[in-house]
Amino acid sequence: MLDTKDSIELIAVGQSLMEHEIKPHDPDEWRALEALLSEAHVVFTNFEGTIKGCDQRWPMKSPEWCTRPDPSSLDELKKLGFNLLSLANNHSWDFGPHGVLDTITEVEKRGFVHAGTGVDLEAAEQSGTIKTPYGAVALFSMASGGIPAPAFATARRDIGPHARPGINPLRVEDVNVVPATEYERLSKILRELGHSPIINQELRLGDHVFSRGEQFVLERGIEDSDRKRHLELIAKAAQTAEMVLVYVHQHHWENEWQEVGSWLQDFAYQCIDAGAHAFFGHGVPMLQAIEVYKERPILYSLGNFIFHPTAGPAYWPDRRCWQSVVAKGRFKDGQWEKLVLHPISLGTAEAVMNEINEHPSKRYPLPARGKYGEQILNDLAELSAPFGTEFDIQEDRAYLKLR
Repeated sequence: MLDTKDSIELIAVGQSLMEHEIKPHDPDEWRALEALLSEAHVVFTNFEGTIKGCDQRWPMKSPEWCTRPDPSSLDELKKLGFNLLSLANNHSWDFGPHGVLDTITEVEKRGFVHAGTGVDLEAAEQSGTIKTPYGAVALFSMASGGIPAPAFATARRDIGPHARPGINPLRVEDVNVVPATEYERLSKILRELGHSPIINQELRLGDHVFSRGEQFVLERGIEDSDRKRHLELIAKAAQTAEMVLVYVHQHHWENEWQEVGSWLQDFAYQCIDAGAHAFFGHGVPMLQAIEVYKERPILYSLGNFIFHPTAGPAYWPDRRCWQSVVAKGRFKDGQWEKLVLHPISLGTAEAVMNEINEHPSKRYPLPARGKYGEQILNDLAELSAPFGTEFDIQEDRAYLKLR
């Protein structure tokens, strides 16, 4: 039974990429995880994949990189207690618009609240809202990076009834800044090859954009129309929902995967300024820093919760891909009362720490205990320290200092 004290209890975990059934080899610890996930009104993950529908669907990319789990994978999530899903990610389009709709159909059959994809942009951009005894919780979900333009939903308000199903986009553009001499040299090469590359004082070659500067640097920014659209939706929802959550699945990774891009940090701040009460991210398959901004948590990446990569575990040997946390928070009257992090391991501690190619059947989440669990929490605290974030780590859990 929930000990809520008139508060909304929320749990958020890493992304769930599922390709096969989970058969726990440690039933007791699996039940402990189930018990933890049952202790909340709202239990959230990103479902990363395209559900296998009843008809033939054609892959939108190389088949070995497509996910197509059976609908029973959603039953697994349901049994674990999940009731709120993001569907916006780089695998949502693996089988095109029909795959998007197949997934929505199966998700809704099972009663999940969802956000991030839709029959058109108007549907994809809307929040998924759960009503709890202590107020409504609204989730806005979007994705960016590693996604072809046709995967993004188009707007019925712009093109009428022929709008395309797809993902709610957060378009991010990379601009390669180069010194003036290199810029002129590149411009000359492109002109000699017959290109007309200069548009608005920038060189453009396909998706690659170059601008003139003083040194080599990559500048990354969100398209203004997408930024404005999302901030307006968040502000509107904050007028009626008790809690507003924002989720971004992004593949604009830094060279060091656990580093947080300044563009993402700026957007998280803007979402909270607009009225969001928390900001969650996935995409990077590792934990990233946690930050507190205006007493509201920003979890830049919660890494993985269920991770059945199509290339197999051996393709992802780095232990950081197999370590994560379950974030459990309590929220009341517009404020977070507490946020507690419980460490988990996607595989046995020995295999993960020693980067052993463990059999996929053992690669599922279980509580991380003792020194192993403390190490996961201490690593997260070290990642978060540059953001001014402090934790109180006690045994197998860490309490985020919100004020």
